[in-house]
Amino acid sequence: ASPYDQSSDNILVESASDSLRLITLFDSAKYYVRIDPILSKNLLQKLIYIGEQKNSSLLPEYYNIYGSANYFLGKYSDSKLYYEKSLKLYQQCKDTVEIIRLQNNLGYLFSVTGNYELSLEHYHQGLLLAETLYQGGRLPSISSQLGNKTADQLLNHLYANIGRIHARYNNY
Repeated sequence: ASPYDQSSDNILVESASDSLRLITLFDSAKYYVRIDPILSKNLLQKLIYIGEQKNSSLLPEYYNIYGSANYFLGKYSDSKLYYEKSLKLYQQCKDTVEIIRLQNNLGYLFSVTGNYELSLEHYHQGLLLAETLYQGGRLPSISSQLGNKTADQLLNHLYANIGRIHARYNNY
């Protein structure tokens, strides 16, 4: 038996295609991550189970969203664990844009938990990568739970997050 909750089965649509079912499951998990993080986690547990069995290329994204669901539930240690799993997989495939996004997620998580030094470390790591992309003229579109962002928007987000921490300490 797989380790997921059966109560989320009603999200799936009837389909002849397993791929369509997985896409529907993933889209639902992303949709519910803020609205109903428990439901989102249940859906993601299914996806993670399948992704790990099939070595899915979407596994790092499943981990990322699962980390976000845990974040919204206030389960910060679980959030950190899954953000780090996601980051590790994105680093292995050298996906710079996703590495930036995960560095930002980890930075935000550490700032919320009061670990500002570690938060700044993650923000600065993401910032270095984002500036490299930006200066290289590559302005990719970055998909996230919040929608698509360009590299310059991500840079602005990182700068704002860093600024909030420095403002907290009157360190301008």
